[in-house]
Formats: sequence, C-alpha cells, structure tokens
Amino acid sequence: MDLEILDKQAVVSFFDQQPQPAFWMIPVFTENLQIADFEYRYCNHEFYTYTNLSPEKVLGKRLSSSPAVSEQTTRKKLYEEILQVYQSGERMQAWLYNPDLEKYYSYTRNRIEGGVLTVLQDRTEEHAMMQQLETQKRLMDNILTQSSNGITVGKMIRDSSGKITDIRTILASDAAVRFTGIPKDLYLSKTASEFDPQFVGSPYFQQCVACMETGEPFLSQYYLANIGRWLEVTVSRMDAEHQIYIFTDVTSVKESQIRSNQAAERLGAVFNASQSGMFIFAPEKNREDEVIDFRFVITNPTFAAYVGTTPDVLKGELGSTFFPGYLHNGVFDQYKKTYLTGETLRQNVHYHVDGHDLYLDLLSTKVQDEVLVTFTDYTESKKTQLQLQKAVEDLKHSNESLEEFAYAASHDLQEPLRKINTFSDRLKTELSSQLNETQQRMFER
Repeated sequence: MDLEILDKQAVVSFFDQQPQPAFWMIPVFTENLQIADFEYRYCNHEFYTYTNLSPEKVLGKRLSSSPAVSEQTTRKKLYEEILQVYQSGERMQAWLYNPDLEKYYSYTRNRIEGGVLTVLQDRTEEHAMMQQLETQKRLMDNILTQSSNGITVGKMIRDSSGKITDIRTILASDAAVRFTGIPKDLYLSKTASEFDPQFVGSPYFQQCVACMETGEPFLSQYYLANIGRWLEVTVSRMDAEHQIYIFTDVTSVKESQIRSNQAAERLGAVFNASQSGMFIFAPEKNREDEVIDFRFVITNPTFAAYVGTTPDVLKGELGSTFFPGYLHNGVFDQYKKTYLTGETLRQNVHYHVDGHDLYLDLLSTKVQDEVLVTFTDYTESKKTQLQLQKAVEDLKHSNESLEEFAYAASHDLQEPLRKINTFSDRLKTELSSQLNETQQRMFER
C-alpha cells in the first residue's frame, strides 16, 4: 500500500469522525474535456444521518440528479459554485435553505485532491432564532409606531455606590413623542433631571426607585403643564437596569372626573345644607330576594336631627332600627314600590309613630339601584291649619246659636207689634178730623 493511498484513508477516517456533514465531488468531463457535472465520490457518516439518505442513493450520483437537492434552479446554482471553487481553487462560504431536507445550513467549499470538498454546518435552530428575533424586532417596531399608548424604556443611572441618581430614556414610541410634545432626538439625548431639575426629589422618582428595588409595578397620574394634558403611566421593572413606562392620555377622562368631583361636591353641599330632609336608601333583601327593609346609604344633617344623631351614625343602619313604625304605616310600601317599578311617588303622611307626630310631604325617586327620599316637614303649618279649622267650626256653632236666638226673639215680638199697628190705625181713623198736619205725619211714620 503506497503513501498516497494511506493519506487518502487518513483523510477519510478524519472526516468520518467529524460532527459536521461532509461530501466530496469530482468533475465529470465531456469528450471535449469540458466539465459537464460533478459526481458524489465520498460522504461521511454524519452526511447520511443529516440527509437521511443511504450511500447507495448518493455515491456515484451526479449533482444534476442529486437525491439531496431536487430543485433545478438550486442544482444549477450549486454547480456554478462548485465549478468556481474547482477552477479557481478559492475557498467559499454560503448559506442555503434546503426544502428537501427542511433545514437551513451554511457550507464551506475547498478544492481538495482533484475535487471539491463541502462541509455543512446546520443552522436551522440559529436561523429560527434569527427569524424570531427579526419577527420580534418588526413587532416591536410596529408597537412603537402604531401603538396608541405611549411606550418608553428608561435606563437607570447610578453613582459609584450603585445608587440610582437619574433615568435616561433609551427608547420612545411615536405616541410617547406625541403625548409629551418632546422631539424624539431630544427625548433620547437627555436625562429626566435635565428635563426637570426637580425630578430626582419628586415622589414619582422615589416610586421608580422603589419599583427597581422591589419589582412591584405602580400606576400614577400626572399633569403636563407645557401641553395641558393628563397622562396615566404604568411603571414596571424590565431587568436590573431598565424600566418600561406605558402611558395613556387620560385628559378627557380626568377632566370628566374633575367635573364629576366638582359636581359631587356642589351636590353634597346642597344636600347637606338643605332644610328639607334627604337620604338615600339601599334595599335589604331576604333569601327569597324580597325587599324587607332599607339601609341608609347617605343622609343629610336635617334628617339625622330627627333622631338626634349624625349622618355618620345612620350610615349603613337599617331604617327600621330608628323608625320601626315605617314598615307598617304605608311609608315602606311607597319606597318599595318606587324601587321595584322605578316610579316616582309622592304623598302626604301623618307620621304618628315611633314617638313622632309629624306631617310630611314625602317624595321617593329611584336612582340606579337605590331610592332617594326627600321630604318637607309641614307639621307647624298643618297644626296651625287644624287650629284655624277648629276655630272656624267653633265660630260656626256660635253663629248658629245666635241665629236660633234671633229667630225666637223675632217670633215673640211679632204679636205685640201687630196689635200696636192695629190700634194705631184705628186711632188715626177716629181722630183724623181732629189732627193737625204734624200729628198726621207722625201717624204715617
């Protein structure tokens, strides 16, 4: 056995032990000594494992009919690459996706011993990771561009002892730029304290530091005076050196909330200052879902004064605890009907139970799942009215007695007057010739 054969056997033995697939091809010449194709003359064990092909299906086969590559366009490309390496002797590297194998791999070609040796390196997992990273990058780019929420990432700035002293924004979405009104290049070039010298001493900065130390996210709202907008931001720790901030423009919501709070304060002031009694009742139900009582939700001082207490004491208590009689005198029935039907009801009530003697104008209105009760106490005017009615009745009885007396008196005087008139007429007739003019006029009267 000569040295050349020993060298070839050593090479074969070497490549058979390599973890990378490898194959060696030699040129196929035409009669005119032109290279027409390349033929598989050697493949190592890893090649057969990688391609799931047997030596019988590969060795002696030509590239133009390669069992490992079926697409003609790819075969032509590989032929041109191998031909170039064979003719130039220059090493080359490239990537390829092989649909027959469903694998990505890189390969290196070298001219060796009158042929071209190709060594493969599987890149399928690496390619998948690259694709995943590319997908994530596109997704992140889309999020930063299309998200309606502002998104920024901040990097912690620390001193020599590791203490956080400031925060620098390293990533900002288009919405973040739009919400804050800060150009992106400026956004990414300055620290938070450079934008606001009071930032490091603010409660918000302390919350950011606590978030980095504990890992607990937090939610905050703040007002940007320079653009007149309210932002709501959620702050979370990404890793040991970065935070992510996701914020939303909540100006319309915040302004509505402020208006609502102001309206509630005004309503509360009216509610508490009202001379009319006012309270809100929530239904109390039994196991059969029947309304059996009501609980005080809020009451005003005017109402609370009727039981000598304060609104805070009444809050949450059953109505029957302080007014047990209301369950049986028709008042509870009014409230219950309003709650069940939504109908606004009004009635005048003489509340003569529970130690009270009151005349009330009761109005019940359903508000969401509760009942608003407003009442006017007209006890004094009612009692005055009743006193006047009694006086009128007494006067009426007195007048009737006087009429009876007058009638009786009139009847008793009628006969004497008749006799006097008769006597007067007779006397006038008998003495008419003797009477002067003055005397006659007296009789006529």
